[in-house]
Amino acid sequence: MTAAFVTLLVLAPAPSAQAHTGLTSSDPADDSTVQTTPDRIQLQFTDPMSKEFSKVSLTIGTSPQQVLVLDPSTSGPTVSVDLSDARLPTAPPGSGDVAWDVAYRVISADGHPVDGNVRFRAPLPPTPSSRDASSPASETPKGESSSTVDEDGDDFRTTAILIGVGVSLFFLLPLSVLLWAIGRDRRRQRATSE
Repeated sequence: MTAAFVTLLVLAPAPSAQAHTGLTSSDPADDSTVQTTPDRIQLQFTDPMSKEFSKVSLTIGTSPQQVLVLDPSTSGPTVSVDLSDARLPTAPPGSGDVAWDVAYRVISADGHPVDGNVRFRAPLPPTPSSRDASSPASETPKGESSSTVDEDGDDFRTTAILIGVGVSLFFLLPLSVLLWAIGRDRRRQRATSE
C-alpha cells in the first residue's frame, strides 16, 4: 500500500505555479523596426493594471537625448500612450530611424509591481515646416506631462528620497521627544536627590 502511494505521488503532476504579472506584448514590438512614426504605444500585461500607479517615459535616442514623461491610459491589462499630441523631436523627411526606449513602471490591480523597457527603432516625425503648424506651442500636449526627468530617465529617484525623508521624520521626531523626556526626568531626579 505504501509503495503504491509513493508511486502515485511521484507520478502525479505537480500543481502549476501561480504566474507572475508581466508584459506579454507591445505595439510597436520590442526589438522591432517600424517604418512610420508611431502615434500610439501599447503595452499588454497578464493582469489588469492600475491607472493611478502607471508611469511611462519615452527616451528618444537623438542628440541631445530627450526624455518625455507621458500620461498613460489603462483599460484592463492594456496600458497605452497617445503620442499624437506629444512633443516629440523632429527630423527632416528621409532622415532614417532612431532608437526609442519606452520605460514603464506599473502596478497591477492586485498590487504586483512590474517595470521594464521596450526598445524599438522608428523614424522621427517630420520637421515643423512640413507638419501642421496650427497648434499653439504654449499648450501642454494631452499625452505628455509638463515635467521632464533627468537624462538617466530616473523619475522615481525624487519620490524615493521624499519617502525616505518622511519615514525618517516619522521615526526620529517621536524618538527625539522620548529622549528629551527621559533626560528631563533624570535631571529632576538628580535635583530632588541633592
